Amino acid sequence: MMLIKIQCKYFHLNVVNLLSFCFILC
Repeated sequence: MMLIKIQCKYFHLNVVNLLSFCFILC
């Protein structure tokens, strides 16, 4: 259960990083 929460958190951070990276490139 805790592992799933941590993975969800990291996944969310990755999505945010990806969006900000795309925003910088545009």
